[in-house]
Amino acid sequence: MTGHGDRMKVETPDRVRSSGIRYHGTSNPLEFLGKMEEWAKGCGINKNALVQAMPFILEGAAEDWWNTAPSRVRTWEELRRKLREYFLPPRYQKQLDVQIGQLRQKEGEPTRTYAMELRKLLRFPDYSEEEKMDRIYKNCRSKIKLYERRSGFSSLTEFLTLAEEVEEVEAAERQEIAIREPQEDLRRKQQEEVVVKTEPSDKEIQTYYGTGNIPVSPGYHHRARNGAVRVRISG
Repeated sequence: MTGHGDRMKVETPDRVRSSGIRYHGTSNPLEFLGKMEEWAKGCGINKNALVQAMPFILEGAAEDWWNTAPSRVRTWEELRRKLREYFLPPRYQKQLDVQIGQLRQKEGEPTRTYAMELRKLLRFPDYSEEEKMDRIYKNCRSKIKLYERRSGFSSLTEFLTLAEEVEEVEAAERQEIAIREPQEDLRRKQQEEVVVKTEPSDKEIQTYYGTGNIPVSPGYHHRARNGAVRVRISG
């Protein structure tokens, strides 16, 4: 009589093969490993049971690697380590760390969009969720850090909730400025028009003859040599 465990061993390769997941050895093995782990978790399959399905889903260079491996792979963690060692580019982790450090939230960029882009880079390395959150917080905008401390949240959802509250405050401030600036511009323009009306143009010059002073605003009259007083007046 076939036991449940034996039946699962027989069924697993067929189920993995029908998943459509394949690895040719020409792309990042971490993406392949991640897909396999997610699929196994969703199907309730022990990751170690995936090892026996490798001959059915490895193709091309990956299949050659599997067939010529010096020792048999028995566990998922062993497979994961050996695939990484063989197919990852040299200095991959160091280059990835540089990419992660350079991906910083831009001014005006929604926190949700920024956090998702950074999590895409963080999904392959062996970072814990806490380490991922540390990275996301470190690279976010300074204003968000002013409003919330790292100790104030323990999950991505909590961080996004707090960050979006900051974004709502910023949006309200921008709206207030958008309303206030046209009003201030109008007030400034009206003040300039008042000044223009009290200061005549060069065309508005008339000559008055006489020897007495004509009462005008300071700075707008001068006495000519013939005794006439040239006065700028407004119309």
